[in-house]
Amino acid sequence: MLDQFEQWLHAERQRMEGTDLAAALRQADGERVQFLLLVRDDFWLGISCLFQALEIPLVEGQNLRLADLFDPRHARRVLQLFGQAYGCLPERTSQSRPPIDSQGRYSAALGCELLPCPSGAPEAHQRRHPRLD
Repeated sequence: MLDQFEQWLHAERQRMEGTDLAAALRQADGERVQFLLLVRDDFWLGISCLFQALEIPLVEGQNLRLADLFDPRHARRVLQLFGQAYGCLPERTSQSRPPIDSQGRYSAALGCELLPCPSGAPEAHQRRHPRLD
């Protein structure tokens, strides 16, 4: 998992070819080694530069797909399942509802932030990631 990947795209846009990440991504053969990048559309230029440096053409429907934002209900469900899978939220209780505010923003950090959360410690996670105001 790459945290802050979009910031890396922005910072390394001019020199992607010589980076360790580009070298690692070149190892993907599409069979034994694969990678999946999920990037917001406002970082399209950075993704284009990266794939150009990797000499991989972006072909819609083959290795490129546009994904719309989750609606709040689906986002809540995804966060709930991640939290339960990593032991950060109990199974099916009133506390298992991920912190999503009325505007659909969420304060739970997926991926790297869920991994270190000790089992049964949603309160500690909430202290580290207070609700967005």
